[in-house]
Amino acid sequence: MFHAGSRILPLALALLCLPCFQVQPQAGPDKPKSAVLISNRSRSDLVGVRFVQPQGVSLSKLDLAPGMEEELENPGGEAELRLDLGLELCTYRKVALDGLKTLTLCPDHRGCIVLKGEAGAPAHLAGECASLLPQPGETPVCALDKFRPGMTMRDACGLISAAYRADDSAYVTSLGYAGLVWSARLYAGGSQAGGDATSERLEDIELRQTLTPEHLAAVRAELARQDFVPWQATLPGMEIDFADMGYAGPGDREALLKACLDLFLKSGKGEASVMFAPQALLPELATADAPREDVYLFTLMLRRDSGTLLLDMAAYTGEEPRD
Repeated sequence: MFHAGSRILPLALALLCLPCFQVQPQAGPDKPKSAVLISNRSRSDLVGVRFVQPQGVSLSKLDLAPGMEEELENPGGEAELRLDLGLELCTYRKVALDGLKTLTLCPDHRGCIVLKGEAGAPAHLAGECASLLPQPGETPVCALDKFRPGMTMRDACGLISAAYRADDSAYVTSLGYAGLVWSARLYAGGSQAGGDATSERLEDIELRQTLTPEHLAAVRAELARQDFVPWQATLPGMEIDFADMGYAGPGDREALLKACLDLFLKSGKGEASVMFAPQALLPELATADAPREDVYLFTLMLRRDSGTLLLDMAAYTGEEPRD
């Protein structure tokens, strides 16, 4: 159920934390399960971790900001390790997993990880890193405005032809929006490992670029051009529900948000999130449990710690009866 008020933004942000997809190996003798602690001490977001082995692929979507950590199941054996850092992908060809207890992303060296087992000295590994951002002058394979609510992954990927890379249940490509070319990820809703994700609905699109005042201004201008207005905002120590501010006009709300974001950008740390909805929908969102039509809702995230600007477009299926 889609609830109005302060519960909406956490729900939208939760769309980014999709379940972990695992391709299970063929049945065999059970092995004792162990865990490995993934610690992100780098200056990048850790979006996902993949263990690639002959018997299958284990993918976990984490979205760990710098300084965060999380435990994952250790598949054991030897694997090619792939770390999705949002704006780049780092690959480590042969990583011994048996007995591995901690995997730490280094704070000072690009592509460096530190592996520590139950005994012995920590081991440092350097990976092969490739940028996921488009090169200067590169054109996007598709524009974001071509996507529509209710579109299947087959239809969406048909728009971008063969220019995307399939990575389990995510499709990585480059999309154009607000006059910028973004590193983009497309996610299917409800797809499971081994299933046909192309028949699922396109549920979520993530766009990532570097966080600069110019990029932020371009995105806000484009959202305004599309008649998307601020709905809710969460900043360190502050939450704003614009749907409840009937006493303030659109200009007043924009001025308030700009002042808050400018102050946040000067702070140099933390994360701010702003959710945008169609302007015509805002009065309904102040009183109704759910929109009565299929819509996309945008969430703009400013991540100072990793220097990332993230724009998330999530599909929501309304409750309007269909013919």
